[in-house]
Amino acid sequence: MSDDHPRDRWGAGYIGSHAVLEVLQAGHRVVVLDNLCNGSLLALHRVEALTGQAVTFVQGDVRDRALLDALFAKHAISSVVHFAGLKAVGESIDKPLAYYESNVYGTLVLCQAMAAAGVYRLVFSSSATVYGVEAPVPYVETLPRGTTSNPYVSSKAMVETMLEDLQAADPRWSMVLLRYFNPIGAHPSGVIGEDPQGIPNNLMPYISQVAVGRQAELEAVAGGGKRHSPVKTCQSRGHSRHPHSRRERAGGHENRQPGASRRHHDLSLRHAD
Repeated sequence: MSDDHPRDRWGAGYIGSHAVLEVLQAGHRVVVLDNLCNGSLLALHRVEALTGQAVTFVQGDVRDRALLDALFAKHAISSVVHFAGLKAVGESIDKPLAYYESNVYGTLVLCQAMAAAGVYRLVFSSSATVYGVEAPVPYVETLPRGTTSNPYVSSKAMVETMLEDLQAADPRWSMVLLRYFNPIGAHPSGVIGEDPQGIPNNLMPYISQVAVGRQAELEAVAGGGKRHSPVKTCQSRGHSRHPHSRRERAGGHENRQPGASRRHHDLSLRHAD
């Protein structure tokens, strides 16, 4: 690859660390910006051990425009994979302004900094929840966005709309919106995986913590419908490949749904070996 760096934001978290590993193994270099509010440098150290390559890490916030400008000036960045944001549905109901500030305003600041630096390739980590509760299952990428049910989902839908408007106004932008929820699993080595701070918000890490004794029991899950739960390595490869698969194309935006063919019932996760 040339001296260009892909750029990963929030690369010290669960999804981000797996994506960083995939990007490095694909032969690219990475600059990670993460405020570590729900991430760990240990994950990146383990990525370095797995790949034998160094990761450039900067601790900071996506809403810090001065910091973003400095990073773009220092590094020859060619594309951005944007993970930064808050993601707990219940918390978003209690703290809606925090979610709009982090998820919507944070993306706005990032796009402004990218445009100022002449960087127009972006992969946005969205959510399958934007299809809405009324959408038929299984979800397909051609479904429109539906009715949002909480501030977290609303923030993701707002960002998608903002990015689509931006690309329509300026065709230099090349964007991919990746929609998924409940990613599960870990790297085949077992060295990196999901280890959320506090009480997990997703089903699989809660099950894992019950299994090792960190949580006392698993409460019954309401509904129990089938969910799109992409296996982590598969999903991370989707994040890592999209910036470069569009490298030679003209601008545009795509909606992609990692792991769409793999659906798992809640009970199947509870009874898994």
